[in-house]
Amino acid sequence: MSKRIEWIDCWKGLAIITVVVGHIVDPVSKYIFWFHMPLFFFISGYLYSKKTDYYAFFKKNFFHFIVPYFSFLFLFTLLQYRSVAGCDA
Repeated sequence: MSKRIEWIDCWKGLAIITVVVGHIVDPVSKYIFWFHMPLFFFISGYLYSKKTDYYAFFKKNFFHFIVPYFSFLFLFTLLQYRSVAGCDA
């Protein structure tokens, strides 16, 4: 089991609290939204360590990503054109 880094846990807790406050308290939400997601990205980048070969990963899983992507793209495009044409059911 790996040892936890306490100051990182504190920053993650602060980031979680800012997300909750940003979604609840309307007047300060526009200021909190400036930094709460970048804080999560910073923490994730700090903890990142390269463990896989991304080229091999995407080569192996290409169709697992691309088929659902184009399926949903087609579905949402169809729904968008249908709603623009006034054919909402």
